[in-house]
Amino acid sequence: LPGAGPRSTPTPVAAINLVLLAGAVLLVSATSLAESALVNLAGVLGAALTLAVFVYRERTRGPRILPRSAFATGSHLPFVYVVIALLAMASTAETFVPLFGDRLASMPPLAAGFLGAALAAGWTLGSMPSAGVSGRTRGTLIGLAPIVCALGLAGLALTARADASWALVAAWVALLLLAGVGVGIAWPHLPIAVMGAADEKHEQASAGASFTTVQMVATALGSALAGTLANVGGVDGDAGDVAHAASLMYGAMALLVLLGTPAARRVGRRNRTG
Repeated sequence: LPGAGPRSTPTPVAAINLVLLAGAVLLVSATSLAESALVNLAGVLGAALTLAVFVYRERTRGPRILPRSAFATGSHLPFVYVVIALLAMASTAETFVPLFGDRLASMPPLAAGFLGAALAAGWTLGSMPSAGVSGRTRGTLIGLAPIVCALGLAGLALTARADASWALVAAWVALLLLAGVGVGIAWPHLPIAVMGAADEKHEQASAGASFTTVQMVATALGSALAGTLANVGGVDGDAGDVAHAASLMYGAMALLVLLGTPAARRVGRRNRTG
């Protein structure tokens, strides 16, 4: 029989950091159900504070969820994470699209459901041709992604109104597709950017795994934030209140993803080769 090989050291689980991430999501989710805007705001601020504690622990002690090099001086990884997180959060604007289609355009449930899938369809349409590009084109697409996504969401914020005509619904479809394309043109290149930003080869495995972690946490936070914004805007009221809620949610998400433009441009410049 072959001899026993060297024992592998089990990787410790970053239990406290995982609890902090889950707690941030739960804070926003739970407080979004309250009718008071102050409670909603408190939930968002509490989640931000919880995430700050998470980042502090990741920087100063192990075990960690993210690669150690993510917090090294001059590391490129934080900028990639910002782009991943903000694009993923912006995509959660689709959560309330079927409701808005029902309440603002009196769409039947099936049609409202298909309207809700328009952003995801745009994501796919953007990803498929983008996946085959490289070099300067790849870097340019990453840099443009937040702007394109924000344009679609801003257009939705400006056109949200009660008693919408079918022509306006068609415009919503186009704008949702545009927002999705904004995510899709960058998305195939972001895993490569994460792997390439790892300072050490032995950290590339954890860097690759961190892509999914950041995406999932950002999606959960984005969905909870979308619910908070819709609730603050009056989504439970009449059609006029629902239109206001839609404008508030889409507008806030557009501003949020637009804040990622400087990070996206930096990531794009670094990924113009290859």
